[in-house]
Amino acid sequence: MSWVFLSYSRRDLDFVADFAARLRRRNVRVWMDKSDIKAGSNWQEAIRASVRASAVVIVVLSPDAAGSEWVGIELDEALDQGITVIPYVYQETELPLRLKRTQAIFHRDSEAFEQVTTALPATVRIHDSVVVERGLIGRPDLTLAQAAEGVHGALDGLYVMVAGQRIDLVGLPLRPTRYCSTYLVGRAADTLEWHSPVQLGLQFAQSYPGDHFASGIAAHCLVPESPDFKLRMLLIRGPLQIGYAPDRGYQAAYGLDPDAPDEWEDAVAAAHMALEIYSKGTQRPDLQLFAMGPGVILYRLGEKHREYVRTELYQMVPARKKYVRVL
Repeated sequence: MSWVFLSYSRRDLDFVADFAARLRRRNVRVWMDKSDIKAGSNWQEAIRASVRASAVVIVVLSPDAAGSEWVGIELDEALDQGITVIPYVYQETELPLRLKRTQAIFHRDSEAFEQVTTALPATVRIHDSVVVERGLIGRPDLTLAQAAEGVHGALDGLYVMVAGQRIDLVGLPLRPTRYCSTYLVGRAADTLEWHSPVQLGLQFAQSYPGDHFASGIAAHCLVPESPDFKLRMLLIRGPLQIGYAPDRGYQAAYGLDPDAPDEWEDAVAAAHMALEIYSKGTQRPDLQLFAMGPGVILYRLGEKHREYVRTELYQMVPARKKYVRVL
């Protein structure tokens, strides 16, 4: 796993925090000292180790950053390790001597952010598309656990308890879209052969943190049935958000911006794409939709997926901590 390391002056923190949030909304994995150093860690060593593990270092330059000792240390560490450095000039200042011959991106340019995202390698994205590219979906000779071996961005560590029995789950990354990430989630020991129904999990609300959304849906499907229930979940996540609560510290959540129509369009496209990838454009599975998000996305998806044989819609009711069938 690699990421984009942000090097900056603390005096520019407000701008850099927003910059990091925008990158995460594009499925970019970002390391930032403010949110990613664990309590009790040696912060100096943590920063050095994170620079060495990064694929790209973006130096956010300003007069304050140019005079920062630690920005200089991070820059030297990256260049000495042969790591790509992108100078992003937030406020006009002279480039550090070691970056004089490096093409910089200037914040004043209206296309600056797009230039940054275009320059980033695929390895810093939340996940890749090898599951699709290798044609792994539909293979009866391959388990989800076997397919996940060595795959960048696969979800592991997920599980549900059914009648005292632990059932391990795996999430295989499908093709990411501009804002959303998609996974095929199932029991680790199950094979990848096609079957129906398909659980379509929509994680679009920031109120449900971390990776547990998929396990919650699995529990809803598995507990009423049996440990032998064949789970086939297409998990569609909105962009990553890093939030902070005094009692819980920093947490990852996934949600769409209510005021960003392009993100909602992308979410609908991502769900439809995942269904097409799984069904290969021929078979039409029954759908069970599980939603953590506003009703508008469900309406749009209903419009888009009328051709499927049967659809059951479940929506999370936070007060009851369970999914309720609403359609």
